[in-house]
Amino acid sequence: MRYIRDYNLEYGPDRTLPYMIFVISNIGLTLFFYNSNVFYWTLGLIAAPVFIAFVGMIINFFWKISAHMLGIGGLVGGVLSVCFNVKGSNPMLLFAILFVLAGLLGVCRLYLRANTAAQVYVGFIIGFVLAYASVFGGLLLMLSYLK
Repeated sequence: MRYIRDYNLEYGPDRTLPYMIFVISNIGLTLFFYNSNVFYWTLGLIAAPVFIAFVGMIINFFWKISAHMLGIGGLVGGVLSVCFNVKGSNPMLLFAILFVLAGLLGVCRLYLRANTAAQVYVGFIIGFVLAYASVFGGLLLMLSYLK
């Protein structure tokens, strides 16, 4: 149907449609869980991909960012926030495995020359920070309603 120029999505505007489909579908998922009255920190964990993908889409208009690293950074940030802020635990083995996997993914993106080092690092950091903040913000919101 010629919506995109190539399957590698090298051209920036070609990546907008996949981002929009992802954001809209995850907004629907977040609203479903919101209406199901789940804990707000869980809702923050579910809403984190919406924030990450939306920010990635906005950055995509100006600069190519690694969507793969946005995702793995979001996974690491969400798990870290749940473990430290919600459960109060410190599973070092899990964190070590996740960081090694994130590092391997970053190396693969660099090896394939799909992204530059800056795109990989910035993607991971943005994904990590947004997911961590989303879960932490949901926890703070939940605690404010309990008072």
